[in-house]
This record gives sequence, C-alpha cells and structure tokens, in this order.
Amino acid sequence: MKDKFLKKVDDLSRAEKRRVSNERAEELKGRIDEYMRAREEIVFAENVEEDFLKNRDQILEVLNADLSDWNNWHWQLQNRVNSVELLQKIFDITELEVAEIKEVEKKYRWAVSPYFLALIDWEDKDCPIRKQAIPTPSELKINDSLADPMAEKAY
Repeated sequence: MKDKFLKKVDDLSRAEKRRVSNERAEELKGRIDEYMRAREEIVFAENVEEDFLKNRDQILEVLNADLSDWNNWHWQLQNRVNSVELLQKIFDITELEVAEIKEVEKKYRWAVSPYFLALIDWEDKDCPIRKQAIPTPSELKINDSLADPMAEKAY
C-alpha cells in the first residue's frame, strides 16, 4: 500500500506536489489556529510550580529527608505514603477525609509516592491527581455491571 502511494506521489509533477503540500499545510494551519484560539480559554493553575515545591518541602520535612533522597527513585518507592496517619502528618486533611480514608483502608491497600503526592492541589477537592491517588468512599460502592468487568467468571 505504501509503495502504491509513493508511486502516485512520484507521478505528480513538481507543481502538483507543491499544490498538494500547500493544501496540506493550510489544513494543518487551520487545526493549529483552532487550538491556539481554544488555548486562550483554558484555565491553568497559576502557581503550579510554587505549590509543588511547597508540597515537596512539607513531605521532605515530615519524612526527614533531603533533595538527594527526593531524586532517588529507590527512596521514592521506600517512602510511599500508605496510611492516613502519615498523610495527615504531611497535609491538612479534614477529620471527615480521615474517616473516609480509614473506611476504604479496611478493604483496600493504597500507596502514593512522595513525588506524586506533591503534585496534588490540596485546596482543590476535585484535583484530578488527588482523585487518582487518595482513596474515597466511592471506591466501596459496587456497581453490578463492574462486579466482573473482565467477564472472568464466564471461563
């Protein structure tokens, strides 16, 4: 298939190749222009780096570590936060959140690397990273359609 396409391109005159190329460039320019306009409306967190560094420093202080530890992947794995008690020492979480996480801990284990924990915007309850990393009671709700999502019982 590729050879057939190349042959068709090779059969085009130089002027036709330029025309096809220019048409494609205009099409792509239209796509990027649309993105550039939409980009203006995207709201980005203003202090992402500042918040990350603040979170990192809090984590390092509680874990009694330094930047050389932080940059060591072995240290990151060895120091995963996997209990609500440790999480509470590092970040200000509400008593309700503590209770909810403890409830989930009864059924599921969880762990978050210090680096990933530092990415969380703790002021935003809907922070996507927070929703991925920190257990919530919704994980305990069983949806019948998800009881066997891979249909393993059929085999």
